[in-house]
Amino acid sequence: MYSGFMVCEALDKSHRCFYVRRYREGDFEEVCHEHIPRSRMSADSAKAALQALVVKHSSWSDEHTLHSYMNKRAKKPPGNSNLNLRVEYPAEGVVRVSCCNSNIEAWVDEHVNK
Repeated sequence: MYSGFMVCEALDKSHRCFYVRRYREGDFEEVCHEHIPRSRMSADSAKAALQALVVKHSSWSDEHTLHSYMNKRAKKPPGNSNLNLRVEYPAEGVVRVSCCNSNIEAWVDEHVNK
C-alpha cells in the first residue's frame, strides 16, 4: 500500500529529493526542497544529511543535539530519540526515509530501481 503523500513530481531516478517542512501556528511551511544527484551522495550520507537538516531547523541546544546522536546503552548522560529514521514507500518504486520531531518533518525520497 502506498501513501502517495507529497511525492515530488520532479523526482527522477538519478536524484534524491530532500524535503523539510516546519509546523507553525496550524500550518506547514516549506523550509528546504533540494534535489541532489545520487552519484554524489551515498545512502548513508543521505540519512546523516537528513538528520542534520532536522537539527539545523530545530533550534536545539548543543547539549540536546549531541544527546540525540547518543545510543541508549547507559542512563547517564541520557540520550534521546529525536533523530530516529523511518522507512516507507509513498509510491510504487519510491522509498522514503523520514525523520521528525515536534515541529520539523523531513524526508528524502529516491527511486528504488536505478
